[in-house]
Amino acid sequence: MFLGRVIAEKLVDYFAGSHWTDFVDALERAGGDGILHAHIYTDTVVHPESLAEIIRRYFEEVRGRKVQRGIRILSAYRRGGADIYNVLPEGLCHHEMIVRWNEEVVLEPMSRGTRSGQTTEYWDTAFMEQYYRRFQFRPVGPEEERQVRAYFDTDEWYRTVRFMQEGGLHNHGLVESSVHPLEVLRIGREEIERRGWQVGRAVSVVYPMHGQDYPKITFLLTRPELVLEIEWDYNPDVVFRPGREAFILPVTTQKVESEMAGFPWVELDDRQIDDILRALRERRPSREAARV
Repeated sequence: MFLGRVIAEKLVDYFAGSHWTDFVDALERAGGDGILHAHIYTDTVVHPESLAEIIRRYFEEVRGRKVQRGIRILSAYRRGGADIYNVLPEGLCHHEMIVRWNEEVVLEPMSRGTRSGQTTEYWDTAFMEQYYRRFQFRPVGPEEERQVRAYFDTDEWYRTVRFMQEGGLHNHGLVESSVHPLEVLRIGREEIERRGWQVGRAVSVVYPMHGQDYPKITFLLTRPELVLEIEWDYNPDVVFRPGREAFILPVTTQKVESEMAGFPWVELDDRQIDDILRALRERRPSREAARV
């Protein structure tokens, strides 16, 4: 295992290095609308909670962007992994760092097993427009809109919401649909806000699993602070209805703890994190000056 001083130095090197800064630079160039969602993949021995705090403070203290919601640690659906979930800096898209335990490194780009060998992924408007061309979505008239709105008053929808309200960390409400997801996004946002809640950001994207893309609509609520997601299966024979299950991919605190258990994660204290951020603040100006 690494000594504390080595861990701090390696973390500063990573967050000042090209894998991380190129990723963030791309998010900043695109802004919150240009890139809809992004992932970055790493190997590490550092506890995801410690990394989440470094990431939050990095955006706020080094990039000057307040992180607009609490960062959560989710399951990565494998032992020794975790997902630093829905990081949302002001003016940028929400993104995630997927981490995997690797006792040989402090924090580095994931060495193996990533999707198509990539260690960063971005989903932008152009990607999604190309993805939508696979489907023959039906025109939305009054009846189609009525059926989509009706879903947000079903037992299935409320089960997904209650799971999140009662301490669940993640799920996807499952639906069958032949309605364009951007129409569902618009209607869903209206229905959620009609109940007095506030949606801060809503996007239609895909997520990768087992080498394939699966479509979903993400509502990032700010009041209450919840993430509500709908995964849709295209079915040209229906307009819009609940799927075979109310929701899929449920994640609880117990599931996350179980997947992380048995690995000697290194947890950093406040002083260590302070020192790391101080070093990052000092290195950022010199990096910018080198570009001039």
